[in-house]
Amino acid sequence: MENLIARLNERLHKIALFRWIWPSSDQAEQSAPAVVLEDLPSAIRHCLLTTIQQLPTHPDIRAYIRSEVLDQLSQWQGKSENGCNSLVFLGRPTLEINHLVPDSLADWLGQQIYATPETIHILDWQVRPPSIDILLSQLKQSLQVALNGDRSTVKIVVIPNLNWCFLRSAEGLDGIEYLQQQIQDNPQIFWIIGAGQVAWEYLNSVLHIEAYCPLQRIIPALSGEQLQLWLKPMVRENQLQFPVQSISDKLNQVRQPDDAQDQSTSLETAFFERLADISAGIGLITTQIFLRSIYQDSEADLQPSESHQLMLTWPATPSFPDIDRDDSYVLYSLLMHGDLSLPQLAESLGDPIEQVNAAIQNLRRLGLIEQQGSILQVNPIYYLPLCDRLSRENFVIPQK
Repeated sequence: MENLIARLNERLHKIALFRWIWPSSDQAEQSAPAVVLEDLPSAIRHCLLTTIQQLPTHPDIRAYIRSEVLDQLSQWQGKSENGCNSLVFLGRPTLEINHLVPDSLADWLGQQIYATPETIHILDWQVRPPSIDILLSQLKQSLQVALNGDRSTVKIVVIPNLNWCFLRSAEGLDGIEYLQQQIQDNPQIFWIIGAGQVAWEYLNSVLHIEAYCPLQRIIPALSGEQLQLWLKPMVRENQLQFPVQSISDKLNQVRQPDDAQDQSTSLETAFFERLADISAGIGLITTQIFLRSIYQDSEADLQPSESHQLMLTWPATPSFPDIDRDDSYVLYSLLMHGDLSLPQLAESLGDPIEQVNAAIQNLRRLGLIEQQGSILQVNPIYYLPLCDRLSRENFVIPQK
């Protein structure tokens, strides 16, 4: 059993550590401090980014996912009326779901009494298949062991990111149709699936996926208090300061306590409440805004040293740039899929690569799209205003 738990943890943690948190290239707002994260010395910037990347999934999120899985597993094994054989966790944005499900289940799933090498299977892809032509074959190959064998044996299949199993194109939905059929034909298998909300809305509109997976749980938003506890190690390890003047100017309705320590605590609480408000309590967006709030006074010594002092300014998001309708289609496809290469994006749009590439370069200059290697994604800090804009333009965007 110990070897099984170790193998499961290794596979799940390998997926969980594959996080898409890239430094933003946004320009500082005029009202922001003179020096923002990307202008800090490289050693300091690297330290901040490393610390943020190593943040574990919030314990309350982990507890929520485990509780929901355990509850539905119990109903399914008990053959209750509501005991359907799947549970879907929906994340906002899609990139956040890459690690939430595996990270939450890594230490827990292998410790269950039914855990054996034959009963628990993980679709441990770390990237989207490079071509739609091989997606279905890779999916079948990855699930072959789980789907074969004794049908009387109870099994669990974990699909951390359903978005990698399809592409919005003529033949790109074969993988989802295959999964729907397997979920229907294999009642002895319990499916734990992670997906993005935008992708789920699309798949339900074209394939009625909720008929096969009727139970969905939206990853809950984090409160200011939860964010404060989650990011406390980041604040402590980097000695981040909450400047009284710059934050208290934003708090006309906040009582200023006489005690200096109480005042600092009040300002810190207000900071994280503001952070939760403008990020909708979404972890990935929160970390982007939090990083963007870190600065060092222009008069300070910017040379890397142990004595550098970093400050936190009032959290703010950048203004949404002006884009046209064609840009909206590009951004919607990236929002739906989470991350795509240029050829995959062009295929999903049905447009020539040259045309799509020109649009990508413009959207990158605007800060709306980020790129690492060949992979493109929407800058998470723009997720919420982008969803609002696309919804007004009648794209299929979740309203909850």
